[in-house]
Amino acid sequence: MDNDANLTVREAVAHLRFLSQALRQAPTGEMMTALLGQPATEAEAAEAARDFQHLLEGPEKPLCPPWESAWMSEDDLLFQRETLEVRSCYRRHGLAIAGAGREPEDHIAFELAFCAFLLDGLANAEDEEEARSLSADLRAFHEEHLRRWGVGWARSLAERAHTPYWRELAALLAEELTALEALLGSELGR
Repeated sequence: MDNDANLTVREAVAHLRFLSQALRQAPTGEMMTALLGQPATEAEAAEAARDFQHLLEGPEKPLCPPWESAWMSEDDLLFQRETLEVRSCYRRHGLAIAGAGREPEDHIAFELAFCAFLLDGLANAEDEEEARSLSADLRAFHEEHLRRWGVGWARSLAERAHTPYWRELAALLAEELTALEALLGSELGR
């Protein structure tokens, strides 16, 4: 892989990891500053934390369930075919989600982290065969999972968000998923 392509991959890995972390928790002040470009007030941080609860966790049904199985199901059902498929993909690469069985492995954050894992492996592949294998796995995972729901989910998140932090995060997610698709469509992804 040439230096420019390697830099692009490393940037994608960093962005996907940031998004993965950001979509798993209420935002920290550091995360808000990184995304919005200025420190958040205590009131803004508290409002963004409340938005996280309503959007992604509940207290009842989340406004924007972050699981592929719920997104793809008419009835927002969890632990469906999609969960089993992503679990199988993770296991093929020696990965398991802590708390598997209690939380569906098809959470958007886990899927983003898995793509970052595969991209990082691709950037550090020791030979052509390993690179081809990781590239094929990444393209297949993206095609069968994130491509089917990620950008639509990001748009839904943006529409339902009440705070600038979550709207910006949703826009960044849509942008990064589009960039990932372009990267996978380039020679790098082949």
